[in-house]
Amino acid sequence: MDSIIWDNKEVLHVNVESGNHLNEEDIRSLSLKPGLCLKNSYEVAKIKNCKMVEGFLVTRYKDKPLECVAHVWNEIEGKHFDYTIDLKQHNEQIESHSYYLVEAYDLEEKKVEIRFVEDFNPQTFVKTQKRQEHLTFKTQTKEREKEMLQYLRSLAL
Repeated sequence: MDSIIWDNKEVLHVNVESGNHLNEEDIRSLSLKPGLCLKNSYEVAKIKNCKMVEGFLVTRYKDKPLECVAHVWNEIEGKHFDYTIDLKQHNEQIESHSYYLVEAYDLEEKKVEIRFVEDFNPQTFVKTQKRQEHLTFKTQTKEREKEMLQYLRSLAL
């Protein structure tokens, strides 16, 4: 399947490779972790000056219904790659992964949310507010992943 129409928009199916765009030194300098695709994609984009891509990762299993999650990966010159999926433990019950692109964007276009977090100094007994920046999904994929899953199941994928 090349693409699907969802919310009157075309959502492209893209081929995504395992991450092979970083050398060993780059990989050691990053702290990539399973389950943190947004952070991982951001870290890779900083090093490789590549795009971040938001969309859906659809996993097909041999013995259970398909799964759909909001996901972020990277793209360089039209080639898509994903370091986060490489970190996930291999599950022999997985038949395949499919990626559906919602939006690709440059690092400068990332969405950052400002949050204020309470900080307490036990030596002075003073509470302060610390300003922190948090990466967030630029698109609505995270909020709509269950809706997309229902849609994909209705298509009998």
